[in-house]
Amino acid sequence: SMPNSNNILRFDSDNGIGSGDYSNTINISLTANGVNKWFFVMKPFGMASLDCHFLVQSSGNQQMFLGLAGTTFNGQWYLTGGGNPKHSTTNIDGQWNIFSVEWDETQTQHTASTWLNGNPVNVATNVSVITGGSRAMKMNKYQNMGNCDWGEIIFLENPTQSNSDKVEGYLAHKWGLEGSL
Repeated sequence: SMPNSNNILRFDSDNGIGSGDYSNTINISLTANGVNKWFFVMKPFGMASLDCHFLVQSSGNQQMFLGLAGTTFNGQWYLTGGGNPKHSTTNIDGQWNIFSVEWDETQTQHTASTWLNGNPVNVATNVSVITGGSRAMKMNKYQNMGNCDWGEIIFLENPTQSNSDKVEGYLAHKWGLEGSL
């Protein structure tokens, strides 16, 4: 299931060895009081309750989760302290997609916006989660470990609309998702 014969990273919590798959903690520092936009090319499969595909922490406290949507995957983010923006209203488990999320901290009322394959889906306003500063991120680990294939992740700080469009186009062409844009 590798689009355009690209290499992928598979996390398979049901791999039969009892430990499950997840990444080490990834430490990253993001621009404070700015706009951070993240792009993910991934395909979850076999979604179960409390499966987490991407986790963001600050000072050891969980802040954001991609997943945790029960037995269907709709690309939902769970935000500690405010909002649950979704990428889709339908189950998109088992499908390759480009998911984008933008955290705008430039105004008093922070917003989180989501896109599915370049199409705007949801905006959550007055979000208390702050992405700027030092963050710890982990793929596929919180309470439960989900099954997913990862193609690519790109983080942008203070992107222009033109830069966002270019990244979406690049990802769509690389991963054979042009028809989804």
